[in-house]
Amino acid sequence: MFNLHPFNQKNMHKLLLFALVFTLLFSSGNTVNAQVDSLHLKTQDSLKAQTDIQNNAGEDDDFNVFLLFVGTAFVCTMIGAAIVGSFAAALAILLITGFISAGIISVSVITGIYKKSIAAGYKALIIIVCMIAGTAIGSAGLFIVTKLAGFHVAGRTALLTGAASGLAGGVLMGLIIYKMCNASISYIKSKFQIG
Repeated sequence: MFNLHPFNQKNMHKLLLFALVFTLLFSSGNTVNAQVDSLHLKTQDSLKAQTDIQNNAGEDDDFNVFLLFVGTAFVCTMIGAAIVGSFAAALAILLITGFISAGIISVSVITGIYKKSIAAGYKALIIIVCMIAGTAIGSAGLFIVTKLAGFHVAGRTALLTGAASGLAGGVLMGLIIYKMCNASISYIKSKFQIG
Protein backbone atom coordinates (compact mmCIF):
# COMPACT_ATOMS: atom_id res chain seq x y z
CA MET A 1 0.00 0.00 0.00
CA PHE A 2 2.63 2.46 0.95
CA ASN A 3 5.59 2.82 -1.32
CA LEU A 4 8.51 3.59 0.95
CA HIS A 5 11.12 3.62 -1.74
CA PRO A 6 12.71 7.12 -1.82
CA PHE A 7 13.15 7.15 -5.59
CA ASN A 8 9.68 6.50 -6.71
CA GLN A 9 8.29 8.15 -9.80
CA LYS A 10 6.72 11.10 -8.02
CA ASN A 11 9.82 11.86 -5.99
CA MET A 12 12.03 11.35 -9.02
CA HIS A 13 10.03 13.90 -10.94
CA LYS A 14 10.37 16.47 -8.08
CA LEU A 15 14.09 15.77 -7.80
CA LEU A 16 14.68 16.27 -11.54
CA LEU A 17 12.65 19.47 -11.49
CA PHE A 18 14.68 20.74 -8.51
CA ALA A 19 17.96 19.92 -10.26
CA LEU A 20 16.81 21.66 -13.43
CA VAL A 21 15.77 24.83 -11.57
CA PHE A 22 19.00 24.79 -9.53
CA THR A 23 21.08 24.45 -12.70
CA LEU A 24 19.22 27.22 -14.49
CA LEU A 25 19.45 29.63 -11.56
CA PHE A 26 23.13 29.26 -10.90
CA SER A 27 24.40 28.82 -14.44
CA SER A 28 22.72 31.79 -16.13
CA GLY A 29 25.58 34.07 -17.11
CA ASN A 30 27.84 33.43 -14.14
CA THR A 31 30.78 31.54 -15.46
CA VAL A 32 33.72 30.77 -13.32
CA ASN A 33 37.21 30.80 -14.75
CA ALA A 34 40.13 29.38 -12.97
CA GLN A 35 42.41 32.32 -13.78
CA VAL A 36 41.81 35.64 -15.53
CA ASP A 37 44.47 37.21 -17.70
CA SER A 38 44.05 40.85 -16.63
CA LEU A 39 46.84 42.13 -18.87
CA HIS A 40 45.16 40.59 -21.90
CA LEU A 41 41.79 42.12 -20.91
CA LYS A 42 43.33 45.58 -20.35
CA THR A 43 45.04 45.42 -23.73
CA GLN A 44 41.77 44.46 -25.40
CA ASP A 45 39.92 47.28 -23.60
CA SER A 46 42.52 49.88 -24.56
CA LEU A 47 42.54 48.71 -28.19
CA LYS A 48 38.75 48.89 -28.27
CA ALA A 49 38.83 52.42 -26.76
CA GLN A 50 41.43 53.58 -29.31
CA THR A 51 39.36 52.14 -32.14
CA ASP A 52 36.24 53.90 -30.84
CA ILE A 53 38.13 57.20 -30.56
CA GLN A 54 39.49 56.88 -34.10
CA ASN A 55 36.07 55.96 -35.47
CA ASN A 56 34.37 58.87 -33.69
CA ALA A 57 37.11 61.42 -34.48
CA GLY A 58 35.67 62.20 -37.89
CA GLU A 59 32.22 62.78 -36.45
CA ASP A 60 33.60 65.06 -33.71
CA ASP A 61 35.60 67.09 -36.23
CA ASP A 62 32.50 67.61 -38.33
CA PHE A 63 30.54 68.66 -35.28
CA ASN A 64 33.30 71.07 -34.18
CA VAL A 65 33.36 72.64 -37.64
CA PHE A 66 29.60 73.12 -37.38
CA LEU A 67 29.97 74.73 -33.95
CA LEU A 68 32.73 76.99 -35.27
CA PHE A 69 30.49 78.03 -38.17
CA VAL A 70 27.53 78.76 -35.87
CA GLY A 71 29.75 80.64 -33.39
CA THR A 72 31.33 82.72 -36.14
CA ALA A 73 27.92 83.56 -37.59
CA PHE A 74 26.66 84.57 -34.13
CA VAL A 75 29.67 86.81 -33.43
CA CYS A 76 29.43 88.41 -36.88
CA THR A 77 25.72 89.04 -36.32
CA MET A 78 26.44 90.68 -32.96
CA ILE A 79 29.15 92.90 -34.43
CA GLY A 80 26.93 93.82 -37.38
CA ALA A 81 24.03 94.67 -35.07
CA ALA A 82 26.33 96.81 -32.92
CA ILE A 83 27.60 98.68 -35.99
CA VAL A 84 24.10 99.21 -37.39
CA GLY A 85 22.78 100.25 -33.96
CA SER A 86 25.54 102.77 -33.35
CA PHE A 87 25.15 104.09 -36.89
CA ALA A 88 21.40 104.52 -36.34
CA ALA A 89 21.97 106.21 -32.96
CA ALA A 90 24.52 108.61 -34.48
CA LEU A 91 22.13 109.39 -37.32
CA ALA A 92 19.29 110.02 -34.85
CA ILE A 93 21.49 112.34 -32.77
CA LEU A 94 22.56 114.22 -35.89
CA LEU A 95 18.93 114.57 -37.03
CA ILE A 96 17.82 115.83 -33.62
CA THR A 97 20.73 118.29 -33.52
CA GLY A 98 19.92 119.45 -37.05
CA PHE A 99 16.24 119.95 -36.25
CA ILE A 100 17.03 121.87 -33.07
CA SER A 101 19.57 124.04 -34.91
CA ALA A 102 17.12 124.69 -37.73
CA GLY A 103 14.46 125.64 -35.18
CA ILE A 104 16.78 128.04 -33.35
CA ILE A 105 17.88 129.70 -36.56
CA SER A 106 14.35 129.94 -37.94
CA VAL A 107 13.05 131.52 -34.71
CA SER A 108 15.93 134.01 -34.80
CA VAL A 109 15.24 134.89 -38.44
CA ILE A 110 11.50 135.24 -37.81
CA THR A 111 12.21 137.48 -34.79
CA GLY A 112 14.53 139.65 -36.92
CA ILE A 113 11.92 139.89 -39.69
CA TYR A 114 9.11 140.67 -37.24
CA LYS A 115 11.06 143.44 -35.50
CA LYS A 116 12.68 144.56 -38.77
CA SER A 117 16.12 144.42 -37.14
CA ILE A 118 19.11 142.16 -37.62
CA ALA A 119 20.22 142.98 -34.06
CA ALA A 120 16.92 141.62 -32.66
CA GLY A 121 17.37 138.34 -34.58
CA TYR A 122 20.96 138.08 -33.35
CA LYS A 123 19.83 138.79 -29.77
CA ALA A 124 17.16 136.04 -30.02
CA LEU A 125 19.75 133.59 -31.39
CA ILE A 126 22.20 134.24 -28.53
CA ILE A 127 19.52 134.05 -25.83
CA ILE A 128 18.01 130.79 -27.19
CA VAL A 129 21.43 129.11 -27.49
CA CYS A 130 22.40 130.21 -23.98
CA MET A 131 19.03 129.02 -22.61
CA ILE A 132 19.45 125.54 -24.10
CA ALA A 133 23.09 125.27 -23.00
CA GLY A 134 22.25 126.59 -19.52
CA THR A 135 19.41 124.09 -19.13
CA ALA A 136 21.60 121.14 -20.12
CA ILE A 137 24.59 122.25 -18.03
CA GLY A 138 22.44 123.17 -15.00
CA SER A 139 20.52 119.87 -14.88
CA ALA A 140 23.60 117.70 -15.45
CA GLY A 141 25.70 119.76 -13.02
CA LEU A 142 23.18 119.68 -10.16
CA PHE A 143 22.57 115.95 -10.69
CA ILE A 144 26.32 115.20 -10.52
CA VAL A 145 26.84 117.47 -7.49
CA THR A 146 24.00 115.79 -5.54
CA LYS A 147 25.39 112.35 -6.30
CA LEU A 148 29.00 113.26 -5.44
CA ALA A 149 28.15 115.24 -2.30
CA GLY A 150 25.77 112.55 -1.08
CA PHE A 151 22.71 114.77 -0.75
CA HIS A 152 19.48 112.83 -0.36
CA VAL A 153 17.66 114.38 -3.31
CA ALA A 154 15.68 112.39 -5.87
CA GLY A 155 17.27 112.26 -9.30
CA ARG A 156 14.23 113.75 -11.03
CA THR A 157 14.10 116.62 -8.55
CA ALA A 158 17.79 117.36 -9.08
CA LEU A 159 17.38 117.31 -12.86
CA LEU A 160 14.32 119.59 -12.85
CA THR A 161 15.78 122.04 -10.34
CA GLY A 162 19.05 122.18 -12.26
CA ALA A 163 17.17 122.69 -15.53
CA ALA A 164 15.10 125.57 -14.10
CA SER A 165 18.11 127.32 -12.61
CA GLY A 166 20.13 126.66 -15.77
CA LEU A 167 17.35 128.16 -17.88
CA ALA A 168 17.31 131.33 -15.76
CA GLY A 169 21.09 131.49 -15.82
CA GLY A 170 21.10 130.91 -19.59
CA VAL A 171 18.74 133.85 -20.20
CA LEU A 172 20.90 136.07 -17.99
CA MET A 173 24.09 134.85 -19.68
CA GLY A 174 22.53 135.43 -23.14
CA LEU A 175 21.68 139.03 -22.25
CA ILE A 176 25.20 139.59 -20.86
CA ILE A 177 26.81 138.11 -23.99
CA TYR A 178 24.56 140.23 -26.21
CA LYS A 179 25.51 143.41 -24.30
CA MET A 180 29.20 142.46 -24.47
CA CYS A 181 28.95 141.86 -28.21
CA ASN A 182 27.23 145.24 -28.72
CA ALA A 183 29.87 146.98 -26.62
CA SER A 184 32.72 145.33 -28.53
CA ILE A 185 31.10 146.15 -31.90
CA SER A 186 30.68 149.78 -30.80
CA TYR A 187 34.31 149.88 -29.64
CA ILE A 188 35.53 148.43 -32.95
CA LYS A 189 33.42 150.94 -34.89
CA SER A 190 34.76 153.86 -32.89
CA LYS A 191 38.34 152.61 -33.02
CA PHE A 192 38.43 152.09 -36.78
CA GLN A 193 35.86 154.81 -37.52
CA ILE A 194 33.52 152.47 -39.41
CA GLY A 195 30.07 153.70 -40.37
